[in-house]
Amino acid sequence: MYFTKDVSINRRHFLKLAGGTATTLAMLSILNGCVPVESVGSSSSAPIKIGVMLPYSGNFAVYGNGIEAGMRLYLEDELGSEIAGRPIELVAEDTEGNPQTGLQKAIKLVEQDEVDIVTGVVSSAVLMAARDYFHENQKLFVCANAGANAISRGLKSPYIWRTSYSNWMLSARMGTWTAENVGKKAALVVADYAAGHNDRDSFTYHYTEAGGTIAKIILVPFPAMGDPAPIIADIANIDADFMYLFLPGGAGVSFFKSATQFGLFDQIPLYAGNAQVAEEILPALGDSAEGLINSWFWSYTLDNSENEALISAYISKYNSTPGTFVVQGHDSARVIATMLERVEGDTTDVNKMIEAMAGIRFDSPRGPFVLDEATQNPRHNWYLQEVARHSDGLLHNTFIENLGEIVDPGDDSKG
Repeated sequence: MYFTKDVSINRRHFLKLAGGTATTLAMLSILNGCVPVESVGSSSSAPIKIGVMLPYSGNFAVYGNGIEAGMRLYLEDELGSEIAGRPIELVAEDTEGNPQTGLQKAIKLVEQDEVDIVTGVVSSAVLMAARDYFHENQKLFVCANAGANAISRGLKSPYIWRTSYSNWMLSARMGTWTAENVGKKAALVVADYAAGHNDRDSFTYHYTEAGGTIAKIILVPFPAMGDPAPIIADIANIDADFMYLFLPGGAGVSFFKSATQFGLFDQIPLYAGNAQVAEEILPALGDSAEGLINSWFWSYTLDNSENEALISAYISKYNSTPGTFVVQGHDSARVIATMLERVEGDTTDVNKMIEAMAGIRFDSPRGPFVLDEATQNPRHNWYLQEVARHSDGLLHNTFIENLGEIVDPGDDSKG
């Protein structure tokens, strides 16, 4: 499989030559009785070009690298770098987790690199910035992470499908579970951007529906949090049974370490969505994360053959243990591959590609996976888990309980 990054300068000369070649071939076609020149998109030998938009720098870099690793694990090792008889070429661009940069990279991949399909994106803000471009240009985009609720609701586009989750899922089950099992008064601390706002609304809806009361909501500047001390002091003064936290990436690690040093979690128990304690960042959090209860659609210790196979293959390939973003990259690649097999590798008709997306289902490391046609979002299980140390000497998110199947409601009626 080909994998290219930041090759736009070299590609300019190639495109110039290719443009001249295309013109020559077209003229030869006319002179030879108008025999059609075979298009790249339909050629059985031409590579299928998959554009990859991920953060390789900035606050979300660890997530972007995990998604890419999962994609490559599936495409290279399981498919042999070929789908429907065509080789696969990944063309990767660094969004930096920045909306403006992300939009620019989307335009480059589609208009300059002429990719057949685009995938990736970690930040909801980047997804929202690029949404109209994909929709208006009718380019199929398979989102590997960013969970902005609107993409499954009011801004749903036939050209945008998601393999990860909507932000509503992040705290829907946790809101209900904490109200029933932890306490009736919660402090809510979330990042002040699109995903944090979605998380806040979902948790609030389900927690209060189950009889809880929100004592206070604190919006943390993101990704530039600044000095966390005033935020920590504010939280310490809240009269609440526990704190629910959504603050992902490097900012979340910094906050967690500072809060631990200040002894905040001795004053108010912490519960979180998995973004706070994803496998990728557990080493950075250290021993203080042990025992933290959270929820997610995948657990390192899930007992199924697909999960065992992925963990084994990943350790063999990368000499490290996989995290949740590896699973998301792996499943995103599998969805794309399944769609391409259904259309027999023909990437010339986007409508046929969209039709092939509906109802994709398979057994994933996360458990049963179904691509819901109504919301263009996954339907899958959601799990309660706890950070615990395992026989390999490492901290892992450990399965406790299956909280049931979940899918986005498709509107704003439940947060």
